[in-house]
Amino acid sequence: MTAATTTENKKKSFFSVRLKSKFSEDIKLFITTLVFQLLGFPLIAGVILRASYIEEKNKLMDIVSTRALDKLIPFVFIGIIAVILGVAMGLFIPMFNFRYLYNKSLVDMNMSLPLNSRQRFFADYLSGLAAYILPFILGTAIAFIELLIGSAFIDLGKFMDTIPVLFKIEFAALVGMIMLYSICVFAISFAGSMFEAIFGIVSVNIVIPLFVFITWANIVAAAHFGLDSESVIKNFTFFTTSPAGVLGYILSSVEGWTYSVYEPDFSEYGHYYSLAETTFTGFMIRSLLFISIVTAVTFLLYKHRKAESVGKPYVYKAFYYIIMTVAVYCIVSAMNFSGIDNSIVPALIISGILWFIMEVIRRRGFKRFWTAVLSFAAASAAVICVVKAIDVTHGLGRAKYIPSASSVADVEIEISGNSGIMGYSDYPMRTQVFSDPVIINDAIEINRGIVDRHFKPDNFDYEMSEFVITNDGSVNVKLGKSYYFDQQNVRIVYHKKGGSAIVRNYTVPTEMLTDICCDIYTNKEFAEQKTKEIYYSNLRNINKYSNPIPCSENEAEFFELDVCDKLGKTLTERLSPEEGRQLCDALCSDYTAMTADEFRNSDYICGIDGLIVNTSCENTIRFLEGHDIPYNKTSWQLVDEMDHYSDTLFIVPDPEYVFPMTLIKESNYDDDFYLNDVFRNGLSKECIKLDSILSLGIYRDRSSVNYKEKHFEFKDREAVEKLLDAATPVVTGEKVIAEVKYSDVILYVKDSADNRSLIEKAMDSVKYYDNKTGELFEENITY
Repeated sequence: MTAATTTENKKKSFFSVRLKSKFSEDIKLFITTLVFQLLGFPLIAGVILRASYIEEKNKLMDIVSTRALDKLIPFVFIGIIAVILGVAMGLFIPMFNFRYLYNKSLVDMNMSLPLNSRQRFFADYLSGLAAYILPFILGTAIAFIELLIGSAFIDLGKFMDTIPVLFKIEFAALVGMIMLYSICVFAISFAGSMFEAIFGIVSVNIVIPLFVFITWANIVAAAHFGLDSESVIKNFTFFTTSPAGVLGYILSSVEGWTYSVYEPDFSEYGHYYSLAETTFTGFMIRSLLFISIVTAVTFLLYKHRKAESVGKPYVYKAFYYIIMTVAVYCIVSAMNFSGIDNSIVPALIISGILWFIMEVIRRRGFKRFWTAVLSFAAASAAVICVVKAIDVTHGLGRAKYIPSASSVADVEIEISGNSGIMGYSDYPMRTQVFSDPVIINDAIEINRGIVDRHFKPDNFDYEMSEFVITNDGSVNVKLGKSYYFDQQNVRIVYHKKGGSAIVRNYTVPTEMLTDICCDIYTNKEFAEQKTKEIYYSNLRNINKYSNPIPCSENEAEFFELDVCDKLGKTLTERLSPEEGRQLCDALCSDYTAMTADEFRNSDYICGIDGLIVNTSCENTIRFLEGHDIPYNKTSWQLVDEMDHYSDTLFIVPDPEYVFPMTLIKESNYDDDFYLNDVFRNGLSKECIKLDSILSLGIYRDRSSVNYKEKHFEFKDREAVEKLLDAATPVVTGEKVIAEVKYSDVILYVKDSADNRSLIEKAMDSVKYYDNKTGELFEENITY
């Protein structure tokens, strides 16, 4: 009893001795890693300080300053290469520290020491980990100290404001390095020889992220409704299960951080969030949990290894077969994505060749090779079953999944497409994140609406249009009738309270977006974002060539205001920067106070940088009137400014807006919809007729017709003026009975008895004449 106790006490006392001994063995690797890290981040920090110093000394950035900055580029590359090499040491240190697991000459000596398995494993694990991450910690600490000291003498601008985000990115990188080290130790614990240890390290670090990505791609291909293949890079399953995933997280975070520091469009207004700001806690918890599980499993494998297993290719054969089966799965899936007919056959041939080559290497020959054939057959059958299961279940039901409002912290909305519904061709607020429960519910309702139409078609009735998609993309099926596709791409990213993200991408009729767009326009977050954007993007000063150029607030000499009328004509006024801020504050207060119903029911007056000024914008109107800015042109003025020869004017009665049925019945997940895809792939060619549309801007992405040989004149000018009074660029879910197209501007006439009579009179009034002969064209020219 006493002897046993003494032995146990000796084992316990040897843990610290083993830890120090192993670290002393690792000292050369530690110094090598330290050199890499000291050549990395501190050098990059020095480059940042030097570049900031050059920019501070020469605000105009002449050719001398540009050349001085160019000289710093090689040092940036040296720093980046050094950091990469320092991180790559995580592949070699585990191989060195645990080399006795695949080296017969070392295993007996290590196993005979007075240490139990737990003490030996964690002493070796921790000593190698310290040799790997301590240089990184030291290098980044020196870099931060450099920046802090340098900032006392050099103006680093907004860079120092982002230091908290940089700290988070540093911790994410540290976690990624620990994950790389742990996975390498995990792979080595299966191997009994050096080749298999190297193969295991490389294959595990490739297979895990590839398996996650390929599986999601299979789900997207099978579901083909709303799922976005890029959404895998916003998912914690990808980010927190491999070093490659952590690298993706870091790069995404660095991209957001870079915008917030260096891009004036994002740095001055509308804060561009780095991924590390919004998901850091969830990322860290899940990553550390994954590392803990990997380390615990590795210890159990290590504990149950037998010393005599060293020299065999694999101590645990299951590891090898799992890796090879996943490789077959990836090859079969990749070939399936290629679109090749009967792709399963070439995929299995390629997989079989790879499988049998690896079997020969593992077996060191052809001994009992018939079992290799059986194992490949079993792996292939399992892979085919998994792929078919994903396909049969329509992506494991992911396309039907819609998160509950209570589980969503905020939602990211991006609307783009050919309708220009949010101002101009592009969404004027860019992509923005909203935490407003109203907008979150709106996004969920859009999601549910399009999903129900696809999966529950019997619950919906549609009025079918006479227009069908043809192979030549023609749209006019009968004389005098105009058909237009009315569709918009909406990308929804739900950021859940647990930290994960769900991405959906749909093409929908614009009428489905009415509620969310009206709620966005009257949302406080949007109002603040958009008005700050207007303010900072219109600050100007005069350069040495006497031209106005964009500038920062401190350098601004004036605020350049562009007021756009109903026909797209722009009036430019110069205000002082303070007056510009007052205007933007007035716009912000108007939109913050405005309700969605008021927005719907107010009349359009003009546009300021894509933001609508309507009759509810009392503060803005008061400002414009107080500064004598002509913001509200009469129809007489609008008609008087028309260019009858250079521009075109068309009045299109009873336009029919249609939406492709294939985007409801078959697939809906691509950003763009092409007519040829429908015809080539044998999809549904029918279109549904839409009762209403949404438009919040004067421009639509439609081809412009210009009759250079003709010009237009008015027989009854008053009739045209009255139609322009009734026409508006803003439609919030109403029926449109006519379009007025002037140049590249489209106005809409809403349904009412009075408006119908105005359309007929205006159409009778507009006449087209040949420029040379003066001949009148009797037919009604449409576009």
